[in-house]
Amino acid sequence: MHFPTKLSCQTHHNSILEEHKKPHPKKCIPEAEVRTNSSPSMGMISTTLVIQKKCVLLRSMHLKVVRNTIQFYKRSHEV
Repeated sequence: MHFPTKLSCQTHHNSILEEHKKPHPKKCIPEAEVRTNSSPSMGMISTTLVIQKKCVLLRSMHLKVVRNTIQFYKRSHEV
C-alpha cells in the first residue's frame, strides 16, 4: 500500500473502507495494540498518534499495515 506524503484522513478512510468489505483474516489487532508511544527513546513520532486517533478504522487494520504506516511516517519526518 502506498501512502502520499500528506495523508488525508478522509481519503485514507475511503481506501480502508474498501478493505473492510473484504473478509478479515483472524490476525487483526485491537485498538490498544495499534497505539504507539511517542517518547523519543522509542523513535516514534506524534504524527502517527494523531493519525491513529483521527482515523479510528486503523484499529482494524492488519499489524503489518500499521507497522508499515508507522515506518513510512518515521522516514518522511526524519530531520
